[in-house]
Amino acid sequence: NLVFSTPQVILQIVSPEKSDIYQLFYDTGKNFNETESVIQMVDKGDGIKDVIFGLPVSLGQVKSIRIDPGSQPTLIKIKSIKLTSDGKEYHWNATEILQNFRPAMYIDNFSEKEGLLYISSTGTDPVFISTFDFNIFSRSLKDLTIVEGLLSLMVAAGVAIIILFSRNWNFTRLVASTSSFFANRLTHLVTLAIIVSIILGSAIRLYKIDQQSLWSDELRSVGIATLVGKENNTFENKHMFEVDERDSFWTHEATEPHPPLYDYLLKQWTSYFGASDLSVRLPSAIFGIVLLLWTFLALRKIIPPETQFYYVFLLSFSFGLVEYSQEARNYMLSCLLSGILMVEFTKDFLYYTQHGKYQALSITTLSVIVLLSYSHYFGIPLVVIFGLIYGINFIKNKQFLEILKLFLAICCILPWLYLAKMSWLLSVAPRDFSVIAFYFQLWSTMMEFLFPKFGILVIVFLTFVLWANSHNLNQCYAEDKTDGLSRSLHRLALLNITIALLFILILSVILKNSPVFNQRYLIFIFPNMMFFLAVLITCIKVKPFLKIPFLLGSVALSLSMSLKDYYLPHKEQYREASRFIADNYTNQDLIVSTWSPNRLYYLHYLRQFLGKQVGNRLLSVNDPTQAVQFCVNQSPNLSPGNKIFTFYHGTHAGVITPLTMLPSCQKYLKLREERDFWGIGVKVFEKVTISQGATSDDPVKQLKYIMFHSYPYQEISAYPVKETSENGQSVLMVHAPGELRFAVKSGRHLLTCEFGILSDAYPQTNMPTTDGVEFSASLLENGQETTLFKRFLNPVQVATDRGIQPCGELAFEVKTQGDLVLRTHPGPANNRNYDWSFWTAVQIGEK
Repeated sequence: NLVFSTPQVILQIVSPEKSDIYQLFYDTGKNFNETESVIQMVDKGDGIKDVIFGLPVSLGQVKSIRIDPGSQPTLIKIKSIKLTSDGKEYHWNATEILQNFRPAMYIDNFSEKEGLLYISSTGTDPVFISTFDFNIFSRSLKDLTIVEGLLSLMVAAGVAIIILFSRNWNFTRLVASTSSFFANRLTHLVTLAIIVSIILGSAIRLYKIDQQSLWSDELRSVGIATLVGKENNTFENKHMFEVDERDSFWTHEATEPHPPLYDYLLKQWTSYFGASDLSVRLPSAIFGIVLLLWTFLALRKIIPPETQFYYVFLLSFSFGLVEYSQEARNYMLSCLLSGILMVEFTKDFLYYTQHGKYQALSITTLSVIVLLSYSHYFGIPLVVIFGLIYGINFIKNKQFLEILKLFLAICCILPWLYLAKMSWLLSVAPRDFSVIAFYFQLWSTMMEFLFPKFGILVIVFLTFVLWANSHNLNQCYAEDKTDGLSRSLHRLALLNITIALLFILILSVILKNSPVFNQRYLIFIFPNMMFFLAVLITCIKVKPFLKIPFLLGSVALSLSMSLKDYYLPHKEQYREASRFIADNYTNQDLIVSTWSPNRLYYLHYLRQFLGKQVGNRLLSVNDPTQAVQFCVNQSPNLSPGNKIFTFYHGTHAGVITPLTMLPSCQKYLKLREERDFWGIGVKVFEKVTISQGATSDDPVKQLKYIMFHSYPYQEISAYPVKETSENGQSVLMVHAPGELRFAVKSGRHLLTCEFGILSDAYPQTNMPTTDGVEFSASLLENGQETTLFKRFLNPVQVATDRGIQPCGELAFEVKTQGDLVLRTHPGPANNRNYDWSFWTAVQIGEK
């Protein structure tokens, strides 16, 4: 008999094939044992069956759990695993189970398919075990009670204030004069409500700010700010793959996709306050809090109290702003600067409505224009939009000095762009992407950012707005049309939403060839959009005691639903993975990370736990070929018993696959342990004793050219050559224009090969396609070139040009020594887009 507060683990099984006994073990520090376990009977049958394990201990006592799904060989399909405690519920879907649990024994298959986790039990005691930090998880569930309590208190207080004092609300005179701004009780209460919103918004921004490990993007900024250029201040243009911690701060910054302002401020901050997780994230929280305070203090005397309350309230409790206030990146700094620019523009616009021209640009406005451009490259389009609005009016009123000041402020970013342009061109390659798919992602991203996790509430709220708003923005503030401020606020709101939409349009053009439109890009226009929404809410023609509680409840519910998973482990756990390595590391061991540009990600926590000298024992591999080279070149230098830790991001798991799969690595290394830390993997290998006479037949070339019988000595291509597959056959993609060179000795030879264009380059849709590729084989000898064969493929128009094509048997003779060259050329218009050409089954034999 379970009470509601008893922790439960609920296993959702789909159509079990056999009746069996399932057992759950919970480790409270005594390791897994029969006394700390719960047993449930599962009957076979169709449909979803909930297997409920009630835990007789509190969740805080549990360190990890183990599930034994039956005792018979069978196929088990699991939909999800749920965990409930103190009225809270959290669940892992099939993909998340793979990330947070690992099979331990008697399980042949442990994979996800069509939203279900498939487990093939092969023995009498199948077992899979949790891999995450259960203590952090359990504490997070309890913390949600505190968050929801604060939100409930906020809603209750707001409702009480409105109900008690709504009878004093004067709709027709919301715009009070400055001298009487604090004269009535209503204004005092609204001001109090704004202050409470700022306090609670600030508290949420600081709450558990350091609970999650720093993730990849944060570690990039923190690494540049704290690890690089300790003894080097010189600047060089380099490719992002070439820089390391010995290069200067400015050399690193030139390879970054962001300007240097935030990283420079973080560099100065950490020099005084250190580089703990709390310290490096605190500046973003401060930026978020300053945005609320600046908005309140700067606008409190120039816009109506009700509108100001809505505006500050929305900024205080928007989940997007809370999230980026707890991230060590430049986005909250950019939002603060765009918010200040919007506030200054509001002052200037209201001055314009009274005097017919903008006042002289303030030092604050000019400074923000410069700083916003240096905080993020997407700040430049926003600065240009505001600059056009100012500039048109300055030209109209012949304010030439202001035009000059504005122009110089906008141009201040040009020196940095000139300095960084070469590194930028070196590091950034063009990417092909579907424009239609991009705009679909743009829309979904906007909706996810503006209305996180409560789409139904958005629909209800907008319906409520359309039903209630029976008069337009021009009529909502005051019936007295002589009040210039009242008449101009609706124009200012429409201008702000126009600025936001224009910014989105410019970004969609800039990023149309990019596969990503991230929700954080919208943070620049968040103040503009929230101001428009605040004015719109003000104009709803219902009593405040009806609409304000509705707004409070909607935002509180939205924030609560967003924060529900936010305090659970969901970021890449570099910190936990580094701590695991540190607990098992000795000074003779090696650490191998993936992708050299990410070296800073791994160094940050490793240096915290193992000291600064660990950098000398950290190697990086960029691809499987380098992993094999590590086995061949580095492993023999280790002593038997030494450990090698592979430390890798989940997306780079394939890079270190050869260490476990290829004989050339297996003869040196033996896998001892494997751990997953929410997007980050660690594998522990041990150096084994090698028998004398062990050899490898060029494992590097075997891996890279697995589809060839003869190996080229040189490859030339505008894009990286890589192995892929076509119709289930391994092929080598050599993007046109490109070539492969094979050394051939004197004598008579026979070339056989196959070639073609990847089918993804000519999809059967309205997507962009290739315009064809020309393939050729030539013999180079003593400066003379002889063409052996040439063929143009155009699979879009010619059906027989699709798929893998044979080149036949090509006989040739070499008198001394020469090169056989396989080339791919772009189509007749020299358009390289989607020219995804490949070669396979290349063999050069003697005739």
